[in-house]
Amino acid sequence: MKDATIRIKTLRYQIMLALYLPILLYAFSTFDIDASTPFFQSIESLVVGQENMVLGQTHQAGAYLAAAPTEYEIRVDDDRLRVEEIEGRDGVTRSMIVMDTGNLLEEGQDRAEIEYEATLVYRDVEGNSIEEPVRGSFVVNRPEVLAQTVAADALYSNVRNEVRIQVPGLENEPLRIEGEGQSVEGMERTLALSPAGGQESVEVFAYLLQQDGNDIALGSQSFGVIAPPNPTVSLARADGPALEAGESLRGIGQVEIEVQPNAEFASRYSSDANYFVDGVTVSYRDGIGFRDFDDTEYSLNTSTGVLDMTQGLNNRGITPGTDIRIRITGMYRQNYAGQAIRGEIDLSRVTSSFNVQL
Repeated sequence: MKDATIRIKTLRYQIMLALYLPILLYAFSTFDIDASTPFFQSIESLVVGQENMVLGQTHQAGAYLAAAPTEYEIRVDDDRLRVEEIEGRDGVTRSMIVMDTGNLLEEGQDRAEIEYEATLVYRDVEGNSIEEPVRGSFVVNRPEVLAQTVAADALYSNVRNEVRIQVPGLENEPLRIEGEGQSVEGMERTLALSPAGGQESVEVFAYLLQQDGNDIALGSQSFGVIAPPNPTVSLARADGPALEAGESLRGIGQVEIEVQPNAEFASRYSSDANYFVDGVTVSYRDGIGFRDFDDTEYSLNTSTGVLDMTQGLNNRGITPGTDIRIRITGMYRQNYAGQAIRGEIDLSRVTSSFNVQL
């Protein structure tokens, strides 16, 4: 009984095949392939996305199946475009459409959407050349020029300020950095500037170097100019210990004027933080007021800060316990270039008058 059932099913399949096979063959024989239909040799999977990322950004990419003709060619008629053979990360060399973006923005323009068109040329199954237009677009932005200094957003006058320039996206490109008549080129990103006193601001410019000499302006950043912080002044005995207001000199006619630069300024600009006192007046109490010594009656060693009042004290017969007043009238800073910078120290904001006793 089982064998009979199998034979019946087999016979049924044979009858169906005999009936429908001629119809299927006729359908395939009349199936028409358009001559312009492209012939594809392979299909490959691709992932397309942004390649240059910044730490903290979210990477987004699309996954695609791309059909590749046996042979194809990219043609461009746009002067801004060219075709280059570029090896991808997968090690496969492909024809790529390339456009330099350096000259796509006008002066004062920070952003633009760029559109372009090229032609993809391939052959159909009959060997005929087929041309298909391909269009693309992208946005070009002028990069942000980032400049950093030790003093944050300002430069100190008559000080060797180091300005560090960064242009995100062009870290590996040769640049020209310039400002205040100074410039550096290539991969160097640090520019030393020393603006003169009285300037209100300094502007630093960045350019992308080009082989033809027509460097591309990337942008600039402006810095305010400020004077270095005032130093502090103190008085000490010639043998070392500091003197407090009204303290006795113990009959010794010599004192040392000590000038200490701002600690933070000195730690970062040590070669610009050298201060000297080169002017003082000395007076003594005479009755209810003070009388000045003559300039010839005391001497000041500018290098060491030692003030010697011995001659004046002796000439005028000053006795121990007499009040002595020392007032600073002149002070300067010597900068990295050995220049004496005067006028930037506000003596009204510096302790510049000292009262002691002989």
